[in-house]
Parts: sequence; C-alpha cells; structure tokens
Amino acid sequence: MQETIKSYIAGFLDADGSIYVRVKKNNSHKYGFQIMPAIVFFQRDTNVKVLHYLQDNLSIGYIRTRNDKMCEYVIGNIEGIQKVINLVEDYVVLKKPQLLLLKELIHKKLLVKTPEDFLELVKIADNISIKNYSTIKKAKSEVVAEHFLKFKLL
Repeated sequence: MQETIKSYIAGFLDADGSIYVRVKKNNSHKYGFQIMPAIVFFQRDTNVKVLHYLQDNLSIGYIRTRNDKMCEYVIGNIEGIQKVINLVEDYVVLKKPQLLLLKELIHKKLLVKTPEDFLELVKIADNISIKNYSTIKKAKSEVVAEHFLKFKLL
C-alpha cells in the first residue's frame, strides 16, 4: 500500500475514527466476560463513499448504517485490527496512545492463562476508555475483579 494511503487512513482515524474495547459479560467465555476490541471509522450516510474507499484499500471489516444516519466502518477481528495497526502506527498522531494500548492488548490476549492475566487485559481496556475521554461510571476492571472475587477466581 502506498505511504500516502497509509497516512490518509491514519489521519481519518485521528479525526473521524475510534479505538475502543468492549468488555461484555458473556458466560460462554472462560472468565465470564468477552473482550471485543475494534477500530471504527465514522461518516454521515451522505458521504459513505469515503468509508467504501477505506474498505476497498484495507480489504477487511464491514460498513453499517445506524438509525441516526451515521455510517460505521467496523474492523473488529484481531487479524484486521493488527493489519490496521501495522499500516498506520507510524502516521497516527492524536490516537497514538490508544493504538499502542490496543497493540499491547492484542499481544497479551494471546498469552492469557490466569484470571490475573485476564484482569490485566481489562485494565488496558479501561486505559483506552480513559484516553478516549469515555464517561464510564465504573471501570470494567472493577466489575471483572468483583466477579472474580465472588466466584473465587482471584
């Protein structure tokens, strides 16, 4: 991919993108929670063509239109997220801290062997939320730690 396209994608991520990690209660997962990282680009439905341009260049993810006429280009699988990180890491400016935390989370996610390891991932997700100026009422790591204590996993 051309360097100008990489830098364009990075600038788009800085301006109209989001890096986040959902921590969702899910009893079918080993520790009772699911960690769902994502990189998302946003655009009004009248300009969805720019999201298709991104998707055509990255060849990953999907585009959806929300009820409020905003469109989202979502990259939610680990391989796709790693691809984006590798392409834009040198060019991202504003969201560089979140990108580096996401990179760390993905690396550590493959190494989880204990509840403590899992809790460390959730703390990274909390740090991403803080850097995004998210208005979370209670840190997800507190919720997960309480769950682990309740079920004597910690």
